[in-house]
Amino acid sequence: MSLQSTSPSDTGKPVYAGPLYVQLIARLRDRIRHEDWRAGMVIPSESDLAREYQVSVGTARKALEGLESDGWIVRKQGRGTFVNDLASMQMERLCRFRMQGDGLGFDGCVVTKLGCERRRATAEEASHLSLSRESGGEVIHLRRRYFKDGNASVLEDAILPAGLFAGFETVKRSPVNLFSLIVDEFSIVPHRSSEVLTAVLADADVAEAMRVEPDAPLLRSQSTIWDIDGIRIMRLMRHAHANGLAYHVELS
Repeated sequence: MSLQSTSPSDTGKPVYAGPLYVQLIARLRDRIRHEDWRAGMVIPSESDLAREYQVSVGTARKALEGLESDGWIVRKQGRGTFVNDLASMQMERLCRFRMQGDGLGFDGCVVTKLGCERRRATAEEASHLSLSRESGGEVIHLRRRYFKDGNASVLEDAILPAGLFAGFETVKRSPVNLFSLIVDEFSIVPHRSSEVLTAVLADADVAEAMRVEPDAPLLRSQSTIWDIDGIRIMRLMRHAHANGLAYHVELS
């Protein structure tokens, strides 16, 4: 089987370009993204992949190393290579707010969906998501509130390009891990983020949603999130009480 797909204009299939191992990484990512291989499944060995895609074992090994370094797979000594839980892994990696207590991230939280609407993007949203307001760029605004162990309420505002998330407003699920929703329902995998953390005072809108006094001191996280193909998929803002909250950064 050749790694090179035909042109999208001919078949609608994606084009894989670059060195063979890069093409193979893209192919294998697509198999995971479109659930040929699901979280927890064992994937073929280097030699099996080499035979299937007609490449050398070294090329297959380099492709698996690339997938592993990006967190798409995990290798377990003596057991094999497994597909990672992309949503959990990426939420842990890209979103640094942590609720203190048992578990990591937002494990154990109660999440309440406060609203979900489709509307025209503001100028700031259009800029962060590379949308054209002149052409009527629309977004979906999802607002949710988290609460855990009697403290550390977090207000979450997720702004998504409506063109990438058709029908998002009708989705009933509202899991604690927002990334699991977009991975499972839309096969879009968050991959990279740019985040700014600021100490702020609650404005009237945030104060009402969080049930705090206006001008209450809060921490605000603002992130722009890209998918694996470099497309901007989300503008994520979180306001949080500092009490009971941690911000985790791992550097290497």
